[in-house]
Amino acid sequence: MVSENDALETTSPRRESADDVITPLDEPSELEDKSYPLETRWWLAGTAFPLLAGTFGPTASAFSICSLAERWRARIPPGGSPSNAIPIKDPKWLALAVNGISLGFALVANFSLLLNMARRLSFPVAQPITIGGWYISSILLIILAALLRHNLDSPTHQMTQAYYYAIIAAAIYFLVSSLMVITVIGARRNHYSREFRLTINQRSLMLQTITWIVYLLGGAAVYAHIEDWNFLEAVYWADVTLLTDGFGDLAPKTHLGRGLLFPYAIGGILALALVITSIRDLMLERGKSAIIARRTEFTRIRVADQVRKGKGRVRGIRLPPISEPYQLSESERQEAEFYLMRRIHKVASLKIKWVLLSISVLAWTVLWLLGALAFFIAEQEQNWSYFDSLYFAYTSLLTIGYGDFVPGPTWGKPFLVFWSLLAIPTMTILISSMGDTIAKFVEDATNYAGELTVLPGDTNYKDRILSPIRQFRGLIYASRGDFISRDATFKDHADEIHIEETSPSSSEAWARDQELGSDNAARAREIKEAADNRYRRQYILMREICKISGDLNASPPKMYTYDEWCFYLSLVGKMKRCSSYINIPHSQIEEVHDHPQIGLRTSVVIDKPNFPTRKWSWIGMRSPLVGDKDEAQWIFEALSAALEHDLRLQSEQGRAD
Repeated sequence: MVSENDALETTSPRRESADDVITPLDEPSELEDKSYPLETRWWLAGTAFPLLAGTFGPTASAFSICSLAERWRARIPPGGSPSNAIPIKDPKWLALAVNGISLGFALVANFSLLLNMARRLSFPVAQPITIGGWYISSILLIILAALLRHNLDSPTHQMTQAYYYAIIAAAIYFLVSSLMVITVIGARRNHYSREFRLTINQRSLMLQTITWIVYLLGGAAVYAHIEDWNFLEAVYWADVTLLTDGFGDLAPKTHLGRGLLFPYAIGGILALALVITSIRDLMLERGKSAIIARRTEFTRIRVADQVRKGKGRVRGIRLPPISEPYQLSESERQEAEFYLMRRIHKVASLKIKWVLLSISVLAWTVLWLLGALAFFIAEQEQNWSYFDSLYFAYTSLLTIGYGDFVPGPTWGKPFLVFWSLLAIPTMTILISSMGDTIAKFVEDATNYAGELTVLPGDTNYKDRILSPIRQFRGLIYASRGDFISRDATFKDHADEIHIEETSPSSSEAWARDQELGSDNAARAREIKEAADNRYRRQYILMREICKISGDLNASPPKMYTYDEWCFYLSLVGKMKRCSSYINIPHSQIEEVHDHPQIGLRTSVVIDKPNFPTRKWSWIGMRSPLVGDKDEAQWIFEALSAALEHDLRLQSEQGRAD
């Protein structure tokens, strides 16, 4: 058995050359500051809810315009059907006063929110106008609809599509204003900034959605005039045309209408494709990244806490023996913590991807079943069964559109327009989530089968056949954390973690390092040269900055090996403060507190005056693998800051001389 001191001092020549070289650069910049992700609910309140309000608010205003385009009540002639109903003239106070005032308040609310997002109107001024305007619009439409419905003689009269457009608009106004109330509450509790710092993609999503709605209504107005259609019937036609359902119950008959269809349809489909792309890039890629980062931080905090306590497992992650000083040396504990952090990232990412897939499948199923229920209730006059409604809703969601079932003239068509708009983001999220999970598995299986049969790859058949077994074994090792001996080495092979048992002989460890190639020795030499020669250090920094710049936009993001991380951190003077988590002094322990701006227990470093040099761990709060930045971005900024710091010192020294 090796003593504790011997265990702490046992290290390979490679690790000694990387860790013990001290560069003149101790504090290049505030590289250790972290921007921790918001808790999921506050990310929704601070980012997703304003975006939903900014997109669905104008959509509700478009439905309000539809409610003004036609009378709300109609009389069914004796012996006639609902499709032959004759509109009844509404009172002037309905069309010109209350309904118009409601639309005016809604437009002011929309404009106020857009000005606030463009930072032309302050948050305390804009939000009361936005929330109050939408609430007033909703209340006015609800009161108006209730009064007219109460005075309706149902056997001989019916409500028109315009009435149901008003109901839908009122519901959307109430929903988006309530969402903004939640946003205001979160901002006042300081969970996020009171200013909407929208990115270009976020603004593009809002503008593209508004443009598509205007395009739909504008085309409906043109075709209503050309084909002599009712405007609301034209809105229904434009919706099923641009969404490529094409039921066939309504189609242009004139040469002018058919000729204009060529540019109108392709323009609408392209605009819709832009909206779908923005939803995928913004709400999925970035939103999913924020949720994964949040989950990763939550898991890291629990793992770090268990490492301090010497526990062995955190929700499927069995910890390596880094809490036992006799099993691993200090350098091996640091390397084990590096791959443990890698495992934390992978477990959190995989879990969130499957959770998002489950949520998207559930959302799509709910939209399908509830939509079918609504069509079943709306189309009682056509004697639709619930199975018929399920069939119609399914073919509509998948844009098959056979046309054997079409909605009737009452509230089936307005609901279809609204329901189809909800289907756009729902289908986008579902397809994207399947692409990250199920489709990825099918793609890998197809490529594997192809390489074994008709399209052989560069790998020989034996290695190709055994690769799934090795990957599965690596995942089992990673999930169990079966670290075999105190001299185990932890090497990164993409998604696999191989554990090799070696003897405690330092000569064998040195021979093992030689087998890994001469890269580590070359890196150690360059670190020594950088410490001795300022100009050599500047050259190395500039060379590595150019090299890393090619990895900034890599997809998937580039992940660097442990040796590469040691090299880069040594260049910026950070590696010499690296420590295993259990060896960080108690004065610098990452204590766990309730963070007021995050809403989740997170690490807060307590610094004492007697310890000016703060240590960090790979699984600690100051780890380069913690935060919302890609590895290439973090290294690029660190090297750039180090070079800038070195050149500034050189310039100041030159002026002093």
